[in-house]
Amino acid sequence: MRETQIEKYLSICIKYRFISLALSTFAYIFGILYYKMQSLAALGVVCGTIISCLVGNYLYVSFNTNKTVINLVLSIEVFAYGIFIFLSGGFLSPYITYYIGCILISLDQRRNYDFNILTICWCIVCSFFGNPVNHIEQVRINVIIGMIIVIIGFTVLRHYLGILQLREKELEHLNKKLATENQRREDALVQMSDMYEGFGLIAMTDREQIVMKLASLITGNISPGGCMFVERSMDGRVVNELVSMIDESSVRQILDEVSLINLSFDNSDLRVVKVLLINGKKYEFIYLTTVWNNHIFLVLSTEILDSEGAIKKNFYVSLSETVFRALDTQGQIENYIAADEKNRIADEIHDTVIQKLFGLSCSLGELKLLIGQLTQEEISVRLGELQKSATLTMKELRETIYGRSFEKNGRKSFSSQLENYIDEVCKLHNINIETNIDPKANNLTPAQKIVIYRISCEAINNAVRHGGADNVYVKIEEKDSKVYLSVEDDGKGFDDKKQNSDNGHGLYNMYHMATLLKGKLYIGKGEAAGVRIDLVLPVKME
Repeated sequence: MRETQIEKYLSICIKYRFISLALSTFAYIFGILYYKMQSLAALGVVCGTIISCLVGNYLYVSFNTNKTVINLVLSIEVFAYGIFIFLSGGFLSPYITYYIGCILISLDQRRNYDFNILTICWCIVCSFFGNPVNHIEQVRINVIIGMIIVIIGFTVLRHYLGILQLREKELEHLNKKLATENQRREDALVQMSDMYEGFGLIAMTDREQIVMKLASLITGNISPGGCMFVERSMDGRVVNELVSMIDESSVRQILDEVSLINLSFDNSDLRVVKVLLINGKKYEFIYLTTVWNNHIFLVLSTEILDSEGAIKKNFYVSLSETVFRALDTQGQIENYIAADEKNRIADEIHDTVIQKLFGLSCSLGELKLLIGQLTQEEISVRLGELQKSATLTMKELRETIYGRSFEKNGRKSFSSQLENYIDEVCKLHNINIETNIDPKANNLTPAQKIVIYRISCEAINNAVRHGGADNVYVKIEEKDSKVYLSVEDDGKGFDDKKQNSDNGHGLYNMYHMATLLKGKLYIGKGEAAGVRIDLVLPVKME
């Protein structure tokens, strides 16, 4: 029992002890006076019971929280009152009803059943071997007083049982609350798991894989009858479809219904645009968003959902919208980078390669005019120089367009193409370039590969052309959801003013490409007094 309940129960027991003592003492003294019995033992019983009752009740109240003191006092009282019962008439003693108070106190839940049994047994033994009462009137009085006190005792006991019942109800209520909270905790963990798995979709890069995984999550959590994503053009033509566990007999009709949907965008909260019963199943047609100039619909096979199911449904609908918008944004960034790369390649070909080819053409024309005036050896030397120039021009052209398109089907080509480019630079300029490329870099998106490749090439070219470096160190690694690129050389470093005037365009392009992918670019001095370039990109790996 709680302390408040123990105190309340003990208070009732003490009141019972006072009442039973008063009645028992009255009956016992009346018998002594009526029959003019003079006994020192009788006087001792009366005085002993009164004193022990007062002292015992005081100790019970004062030390109600001290189990040791209560048990000690109760043990002394049980022994003493057993003796009093023995001296005052055994089974017919009026004090046997007072003894019930000790039994009631012993029923306190802070004691074990052994003590309760021992208390009752001691009362029976003392009562059985006690001195009998020979006066019939005394017996009658004892019986009447005993009945009254027993009734009071059972009333106290009933109250005690009521306290226990209340406690059981409280425990049952607490258990139900605990079970409810445990269920809520489990549901929360499941929802957190769903959210974690759902938001993990955004970290993937393959569009088809993302949509398929999303459809699988929706089917497993809110749409056991299957779901379907439909991409529809503005004129109603179905462009793409992805089905998860929907009966083939229903797919054709669903696609026809999607093509007939007339969207009105006057309502910004537009979601469920149609509900149909197809082959015995209810389908909801939900408009998600517009991407790639096409409408995206989610079709659910859904039944009546409870409040928790409705919350899950809203979550997955919002997640689907977010995923498709993220895919649209990613596609736009990649298209922008690709277009920017095409423009850059065109500019570089125009500014360098075409000029060199024009120079080769002029040199060949001049050699043609002088061919009659030159010796065979001079012609051979001129042709060797022109061949060397043509080879360099082809290499430069390859550098310009090499590795600009990293398709997903050839992911391993990224690291190999970057290393091939570095090998050619080493041979052409007779420098040493050490590389440490994380294999995970092959799993980057095409846009990320282009940016890392372009900044790596730009940094290496600057180290060779402007820094006069003999050694260059290139490192690419992926950790903590980020990809890190560092290019460091041992060249002569750079002058900020000269760098801003001579190579400002190249630096601007590097910063610009890093910003497009929400990355950061740092340019400073290296450990060997050269230049160190660091690129940090938030990576979304497949």
